[in-house]
Amino acid sequence: KEVDVLWRWGTCILAGFVLPSVVDCIASALVPVDNEGGNDGCDEETKKTSPNSRIRILAGVLIGDFFHNFCDGIFIGAAFKGCGKSFGWTVTLSTVLHELPQELADYFIMTGPGAGLGPVLALVLNFVSGMSVVLGAIIVLASDPADSSVGILLAFGAGTYLHIGAVECMPKIYEAKLSAALRVACIVAFIVGTILIGLILLDHEHCVPAASTGASGGGGHDHR
Repeated sequence: KEVDVLWRWGTCILAGFVLPSVVDCIASALVPVDNEGGNDGCDEETKKTSPNSRIRILAGVLIGDFFHNFCDGIFIGAAFKGCGKSFGWTVTLSTVLHELPQELADYFIMTGPGAGLGPVLALVLNFVSGMSVVLGAIIVLASDPADSSVGILLAFGAGTYLHIGAVECMPKIYEAKLSAALRVACIVAFIVGTILIGLILLDHEHCVPAASTGASGGGGHDHR
């Protein structure tokens, strides 16, 4: 069973990683890039601002954000449904705290030279993709999705974020025009963001709903 779970998760991560490239190919077919003009000095800038490149970046960010927030909604809904209001609000607060650095990163990517969106449009798109948290909460309150299904969705969304991080974000650190100090600052910012997201895992509680434990009831436990 463990092998079965691993190949499903791995396949979903790879599928999410490949999805932005598939979107790029479709966009290239529908909106071909005009290569006439022959200005070699603008090749890199044209590559960054071409319509298909923008579509690929936006698709990766927004689809990844959609699935991530959708799963967050499932976790929040499950916490309120099976563990009570107190635990539900704790999960909600933890979700908000780890979403802040992620949403800020999404905003800067969408308003950067690669996607080229205006601040207002970027905020609107970020808000729309974030509304999937409500959809996830509604679904878990109306039904009872399996943990394996939630994990697969989360793995798919993570794959799209891995693509954006590996293709769009990290390569910028190695651009020749960046100074050594700025490169170090980028790496430090990455580490700080990782720590902020990881802090929610310290001293976290698990809730076991009564339905899952039979007559023994539910309760929380700390990991220290």
